[in-house]
Amino acid sequence: MPPPLPPPYVPAPRRPPEQPPAGVRWGLPDAAVVLALFVVTVLLGIGYLLLHLPARREPFELTFGLLAYGILFAALVVISRRRGLTSLAADFGLRFRPVDLAIGLGIGILVRILTLIEALAVVAIAGKAPTRSNVDLGTDPLWIILNGIVLAALIAPVVEELIFRGLVLRAVRWAILRGRRGSPRPQPATPRVRGWAAVLAVAVSSLLFAAAHLYEAIGDPILLITLGLFTLTAGVFHGVITIATGRLGPAIVAHVVLNGSSVLLVLLLRGH
Repeated sequence: MPPPLPPPYVPAPRRPPEQPPAGVRWGLPDAAVVLALFVVTVLLGIGYLLLHLPARREPFELTFGLLAYGILFAALVVISRRRGLTSLAADFGLRFRPVDLAIGLGIGILVRILTLIEALAVVAIAGKAPTRSNVDLGTDPLWIILNGIVLAALIAPVVEELIFRGLVLRAVRWAILRGRRGSPRPQPATPRVRGWAAVLAVAVSSLLFAAAHLYEAIGDPILLITLGLFTLTAGVFHGVITIATGRLGPAIVAHVVLNGSSVLLVLLLRGH
């Protein structure tokens, strides 16, 4: 008797699914809970700055940042295990391919150029520059490495992309594709609905991403505008590439490039 033939090869889909895979029960309420946790951590950090608690700023920023991002990451893991597919890759697209390095590097450089042009335009229109930077590194090389590189340029991009492009973007997109609970849409949704779902998911996730960073510009209106444009532009590009590939890899690499270049620019300007 001849051996059984191997199953036919089925290539992996190049784009993310147009509707939640079977077994995914998380959605907009879960995204709202994680965003609320994000807001709480931000408010606690602002409270520390306003109260002038007796602690060195650099160690506090590292400890608080690690704790805050750790809590947010843990919340995503719990959502995935209890209401999803028990995998950050399957639920939120946390996957990398070698090509993601080139894609992310290109997007990061492009967004950096565009946002520099936006910042120059804002300064030209307003007639003045921001009085400070949203990146505060201190002067100690150790804390520059720990807070500027490890925390801001490596850890923050992974957790923030998981939240805004992994959880929020997919939750908004799938909510539109599903339709209302009482009258769900026939599946698969029409091309028009799929298009609107992608556009609104990118728009909502980008606006929330920008809003989540505006606290860094409190007290400086010009910095508020430039930082808002910077994060909004980055959010749009990251959202589009995430939908196009179905992976967070390119967006995470681009985010690392942007945060790392911000740290580098601050250090270069300080040298002058």
